[in-house]
Amino acid sequence: MNNQEKGNSFVSFLLETGSLVFREFTLKSGRVSPYFFNLGQLNTGRELARIGEFYADKIVAEWGDDFDIIFGPAYKGIPLAVSLVSSLYAKHNLVKKYSSNRKDVKTYADASSLLGSDVSEGDKIILVDDVLTTGETKLEAVRLLQALANVDIKGLIVGLDRCEYDTDGQDAMSEFTKATGVPVKSIVTVYDLLQYMDELDPVYGAIKRYLGEYGVVRQTL
Repeated sequence: MNNQEKGNSFVSFLLETGSLVFREFTLKSGRVSPYFFNLGQLNTGRELARIGEFYADKIVAEWGDDFDIIFGPAYKGIPLAVSLVSSLYAKHNLVKKYSSNRKDVKTYADASSLLGSDVSEGDKIILVDDVLTTGETKLEAVRLLQALANVDIKGLIVGLDRCEYDTDGQDAMSEFTKATGVPVKSIVTVYDLLQYMDELDPVYGAIKRYLGEYGVVRQTL
């Protein structure tokens, strides 16, 4: 299966599960988007196993087995990280650990700031999440991990690259890499999504207009 076929399969999965919805949504930035991407919608064993496979395949294609921990920022990143390490083992025979931050750190019993695996000096970590908008949640994750130990953050992978400028008029993905040194990969971009759609579909035109106002041009599959 080539990259285009993999991308189409991923988009089909998103539409089938309702993780990608086409209607107007007001984003945190205040922008009114004609579509919304939300992997928090996934809630069955079949769906979580499948999303784990998509991410696992992308990670192995990009980094092979050169990592130790999958880190999913709370909250949406937690089930994603768990399903991903399960798929890495089931499909690729790779035994990797997952970790996540606690939003509220406990002051009793297990008072660790992390769920799952602790991190140690030299650990190679890949961050995972559904989407990067402003990048702030991922920046917080990087700061936390670097404060805990001298770790090597190999990269960040998201399901969909919205290819948008941030509220300061900068490419949010490029700014994240510039600030952290962490490269960002996505399974698909919004431009790949457009390739999947019928140009006569009104939503196609709405997304094109939205990208005309807020979009960053990026290479597609």
